[in-house]
Amino acid sequence: MTARIDVGLMKPAEVCRMLSVSRTWVYDAAADGRLPSIRLGRPDGPLRFIRADVEAWLDEQRAAWTPGRR
Repeated sequence: MTARIDVGLMKPAEVCRMLSVSRTWVYDAAADGRLPSIRLGRPDGPLRFIRADVEAWLDEQRAAWTPGRR
């Protein structure tokens, strides 16, 4: 019996809700490498996100944000 490792995989819809952004933004950001993501099995496999990676990315975005800058 092998131990199951829970890496906290999230579907794109879950990331949309977490970040309050559109599905298009999530897919575009993942494709551009702006948002950390993985494809399961093959290059056109299901898109998934590791919760800890998305949370770390969000922390980085928050730290880099400067009020009043667009």
